[in-house]
Amino acid sequence: LTGDLGFSLGFLVPVHVNRQGKVAGIQDTLSLDVHAITELQNKKIPPTNDSFKYNYKARSNAKETEYDFESCTAKVIALRYNKAFVDSCTSGQECGVLLDKTNFYAEQGGQIYDEGYLVKDKDQSVELTVKNVQVRGGYVLHTGSLEGTLRVGDTVTLHVDTAR
Repeated sequence: LTGDLGFSLGFLVPVHVNRQGKVAGIQDTLSLDVHAITELQNKKIPPTNDSFKYNYKARSNAKETEYDFESCTAKVIALRYNKAFVDSCTSGQECGVLLDKTNFYAEQGGQIYDEGYLVKDKDQSVELTVKNVQVRGGYVLHTGSLEGTLRVGDTVTLHVDTAR
């Protein structure tokens, strides 16, 4: 590429960069900022109980053993889509799910987040593939792509991908 062509392409293919220098994307529309956390607190929604992430068992006594994580049943307390809280999300949408409890580890302290999936109780066709888990203000947000329709108040079962 010549300098002039590269300069021109820079105008044709704009890339939005947020303050941290990362490319803005779907995660930015789902994240919990200070305004979202204030909204949750004003609605008296308690932070996520994430103590269930410690319910695991070692497969052996070996130093480099794998672990089995118990599944966890939780209630959907909020859904995040396009920088807003919504009552429901549908197939094909990337969305954020806040639960009353979780067994997923959120990214923090240098450790990467868990991945896995959650399935709606009484309707196994509704599944969120969890691609990212973040915690802000005590609220654990599970983000990913959804198949089916998920609503606030639904009960789901969470499964951590232990192979990861």
